[in-house]
Amino acid sequence: MKTLSKELNIPEVKLKEIYENNLKKLFKARKSRIRPLKDTKILTDWNGLFIKALTQAGIVFNNDEYIKIAKKAMDFILKNMLKNGILYHRYKDGEVSFEGNLDDYSFTIYALLELYQIDFDEKYLKTAIQLTEKAVELFYDKSSGGFYFTSENNKDVPIRQKEVYDGAYPSGNSIMYNNLVFLYKLTSNKKYKTLAEETEREFYSEINLAPYGHTMFLIGFINMLFSKEIIFVGQKELATEYRRKLETVYQPFKVLGYKDNYLSQISEFINSLPNEDEIKVYICENFACKEPVSKVNQVIQLISQ
Repeated sequence: MKTLSKELNIPEVKLKEIYENNLKKLFKARKSRIRPLKDTKILTDWNGLFIKALTQAGIVFNNDEYIKIAKKAMDFILKNMLKNGILYHRYKDGEVSFEGNLDDYSFTIYALLELYQIDFDEKYLKTAIQLTEKAVELFYDKSSGGFYFTSENNKDVPIRQKEVYDGAYPSGNSIMYNNLVFLYKLTSNKKYKTLAEETEREFYSEINLAPYGHTMFLIGFINMLFSKEIIFVGQKELATEYRRKLETVYQPFKVLGYKDNYLSQISEFINSLPNEDEIKVYICENFACKEPVSKVNQVIQLISQ
């Protein structure tokens, strides 16, 4: 505005007034035209990916507003699009429609597991496990492994397809594989490991032929081989504080958990760790843990190794 004021030899205040008046005239003229259609539908799968991204951004950039929005979006999905244990694909004008496909389930689970690792709220982990069980029931190919895109209840589809290619966004199989790896690493439940390994075998030839087209699946495979299990025991408030400080060091291949009653019940690995009044952090690899530490700088040093 300053540069234009000098060029036109018009005082800046006057120029701003002209600009605002012209904007009002343009807006008035535009209102006489038919407005473009607005897409108001809410899709479960795309929301899952965005909630995951917001949660990650919130923790990396220490932005609580991102995390708040992510939680609010997830609460909306669970309240409005999860009916009697079935996840639905679309919400529009107060109505849900179309039972969910593999992407809806896998992306939502992916987001739930990320939200769980923020402050270890067990409701996110419980829901992730419930949806995983339902996804296995509806989509898993029990004969050869991997997940179909459509449910076995969908009779309108003549051929059920299994897609693993990661294109503009990751495939449902790649994300579901990552979810299974995470749940196995957190719970030590071999059921999840078996499902993950059967999925690996089903898609091995395709991934081996073009690994660059299956990058999300390969991230899960790296997690299966090399990720660290970081388990917090004791003071939960301090555990969430420590968790945030872990982002000062780059270690993407990690699974975070907090020992509470629920996780102890479903995980022999977690249950085997002694209860503590003071904060203790266990750094483990394939369920073999180092001596616990209690200082956040010690945790950062260990996960950096």
